[in-house]
Amino acid sequence: MGFDFIGNSFNESINLLKSDFSDIFKGFFIIQFLALVVLVLGFGLAIAPYFLLLPAGTSLGAGGVLGLGLIFIVVSIIVIILAVIFSKVIASSSYNLVDSKYKKEPFGMIGQIGANIVPYVFYFIVNLVITLIILGPFYAVYFFISTGSELAASDSSGAGLGMYMAGTLIGLVLRGIITIIASILGLFIQFAIFEVIVARKGVIESFKRSFDLVKANLLETVLFSFVLSLISSVIIFVVLVIVVIVAIIMAVVFGLGAAMLSASLGAAYGVLVLIVLAIAGVIALMILAALTALQDIIEIPAQYSYWKQISK
Repeated sequence: MGFDFIGNSFNESINLLKSDFSDIFKGFFIIQFLALVVLVLGFGLAIAPYFLLLPAGTSLGAGGVLGLGLIFIVVSIIVIILAVIFSKVIASSSYNLVDSKYKKEPFGMIGQIGANIVPYVFYFIVNLVITLIILGPFYAVYFFISTGSELAASDSSGAGLGMYMAGTLIGLVLRGIITIIASILGLFIQFAIFEVIVARKGVIESFKRSFDLVKANLLETVLFSFVLSLISSVIIFVVLVIVVIVAIIMAVVFGLGAAMLSASLGAAYGVLVLIVLAIAGVIALMILAALTALQDIIEIPAQYSYWKQISK
């Protein structure tokens, strides 16, 4: 393989977006919006019992939560986990969307989501296990050192201060090591999702295949991933700055309008605020979905093209 595969991947993705940008972006947006809605609903269902069943005046601290019983805590955790997994299952259909666009085939989102449930759940589990095995020991050491450093901070003696500073320094080094290892791990397993969701291969085989592909094209893949990440980061940063500026302006306008309406509406003002907050929440989800869709439209077509070329 040569470095020309990098240029070919970007050229193919650019040509694909030139021919069908609006339809692809709309598809990504719908997928990400549905994924976010599932995530929000899941978290809402998980925490709802604590607001509905706790006696009035009871705090949501550890005592109040434990007062509802262990069963509620376990159920809430399960609901959150299921919401996260199903949200990611929905998001995984983005890879099928790109595959269908490259192949010029029709894309059925609901059907693809259904077909992705089982393979993605196994992919999620294996990915989690690999991550825990490789990064788990480092996180355990980091947690142990951080805890010891916090305890040492309560000691006003010189020895306590020295232990706190040493613990903080070691913690920073460990965080750097964890970041480097996580980046290397992500580099080698980045194509496993394509093997599982697009090629429909077994999960273990897919992770091994991704590792072998990257290993055989290491320098090219490092350069490709770096360039793609740089392009994506710059574009998302610029768009995010614009979104933040617009949001600040809207917040100021809303604040001025709210101050003017509060005196004239009286009790109805509270209802209006709730309606506005609900609308703002939906708009926030749409903006987040659009930003995620933008990132997907930059990265996934290029990754797909590169994966296809190094797989030949």
